[in-house]
Amino acid sequence: AQMKIQLQIAKDNFDRMKPLYDSKSISQSQWDQVKAAYETAEKSYNLLLENTQFRAPFSGVITSKRLNEGEVFLLSPGGLGAPAIVSMMQLNPLKLMIGVSETNLKDVKLNQDVEITTDVYPGEFFKGTVSRIYPQLNATTRTVDVEVRLPNSGERLKPGMYVQAKVATGSTKGILVNRSAILKMLGSAAYYAFVSVNEKYAKRVDIVVGREFDSKVEILKGLNYGDYLVTKGQSLLKDSTKISVKSKFE
Repeated sequence: AQMKIQLQIAKDNFDRMKPLYDSKSISQSQWDQVKAAYETAEKSYNLLLENTQFRAPFSGVITSKRLNEGEVFLLSPGGLGAPAIVSMMQLNPLKLMIGVSETNLKDVKLNQDVEITTDVYPGEFFKGTVSRIYPQLNATTRTVDVEVRLPNSGERLKPGMYVQAKVATGSTKGILVNRSAILKMLGSAAYYAFVSVNEKYAKRVDIVVGREFDSKVEILKGLNYGDYLVTKGQSLLKDSTKISVKSKFE
């Protein structure tokens, strides 16, 4: 504030002396002193602005203000531990983080289309693209973070909203079954299931699973088209157990 006042005083003096200099009412040396004082004050003020103004690396909105005018901002050596002045948020585009299982990661590539839906706007679809695939696997969830760039020109989507994302990885033919119908052998990574034989008894089959799609899983080996998969009570069955089929679905 003090330097701004000094600049204004120097400018007022400059503006007042300029007509006098033009009319030869003051000497060249007097004018040079006034002009130099104004230029020095202007440079000092601009230098102060350069060293005290913070510019955000993106366009956005301020979501919170931490310091008020007149408060002292202390920057520690290296910039570590300094208090935040404001918090900003970018609304367009948005960054969406999704977790992709390790079994499906091989099908996810940069710039792939991602279809976004949300319960806030039922029946509407938003489109994004895969912008980054993080290199590290989460040891707990066995997923990899994937970043999706989501255009949001109308700012209808808000940060923090819950959405559902589907990555378009292409199409292929195969067998999909409910994940709940598949059983896993204790202490191993092997899977198995039971199929109905002539609607009289259950046959245990070893299977190999592939990609997961929400509540369904791809079967790579062990099931054939036309097999009737037991989907209820299968955990109580053994190979060749007699069964009674209540209903079946093609």
